[in-house]
Amino acid sequence: MIKHALETQKPILDMLHKSMENGRLSHAYLFNGEEGSERMGVALYFACMLYCPDVCLECKECKDIMTNNHLNVMVIDRLPGKSEIVKEQIESLKEELSKTGLKYGPRIYIINDCDKMNSTCANKLLKFIEEPYDDIYAILLTTNKDSILQTIRSRCQVINLLPMDKAELKNKLINEGIEEDKALILSNIYSSVKACKTALEDEIFNKCINVCKTIIEMISKGFPNTTIYMKNELSYYSSKEVIDTFLKVLLLYFIEAKKINSFVFIKDIETFKKIKVNLTPLIDLIIKSQFNLRYNIDRELLLVNLFIEIDRRVINASN
Repeated sequence: MIKHALETQKPILDMLHKSMENGRLSHAYLFNGEEGSERMGVALYFACMLYCPDVCLECKECKDIMTNNHLNVMVIDRLPGKSEIVKEQIESLKEELSKTGLKYGPRIYIINDCDKMNSTCANKLLKFIEEPYDDIYAILLTTNKDSILQTIRSRCQVINLLPMDKAELKNKLINEGIEEDKALILSNIYSSVKACKTALEDEIFNKCINVCKTIIEMISKGFPNTTIYMKNELSYYSSKEVIDTFLKVLLLYFIEAKKINSFVFIKDIETFKKIKVNLTPLIDLIIKSQFNLRYNIDRELLLVNLFIEIDRRVINASN
């Protein structure tokens, strides 16, 4: 965990080091990051840093922390079979930290998935954070900081972790048996292996891929009927989120088609070679549509206008 955090979250770790060197560490941190962002790795690095400023990962202090055997580092996670962190866990933590430590030095408690607490549990934690003990550090980990009580967030230093690198995510997906073309699409839309796998099982996501393939085939044949085709598909694109996903997939297909000799969509290379229209203006149109989607506009009209313009340009390129 820590070694991977050193690779993916170095700017964050450097910032924490600088805070320690300047004597400006907060008594409570909220590390917010998507799946795969090494939240726990950053938290354990923080604990190691307090005992081994060089974070050598070889000394007894570092090894004890990494193996969850350090007397002054406590990790709270959901109990087996439980969907939430329960109040008894917070009460037990408060009782433990109220005692004199068995080992000299700062004490750190890490609460994983702290968004998985009910209001009773969260309020118990709030009271504890409101009255911090000397030399005790709280580290809360979450994938969704907005789901944490605002009163807890306001008492923590919130640090947003860096998302997983797209190339790294794509390679992870390929290593797990996902086809390279789908891995490319997924890694450009989502930021964790878990989110990608969930999307892969989603009917709408797979529908988006098939629709984009059909549109590319139509354009390659010079058939200016993508507008009619999309009008028949509009029932699938009722939400802003689905349209956003669709436009991202479509953009990737157009970018790869522009290369002609795509190293990803190998099965579609022959189709790409038949495209006569200049794809650069079409790519710009998709990007513009993505931008317009942010505003409260008619989403159906947005898609129809996009494909009317695509059809017009395909017709001009065919004449």
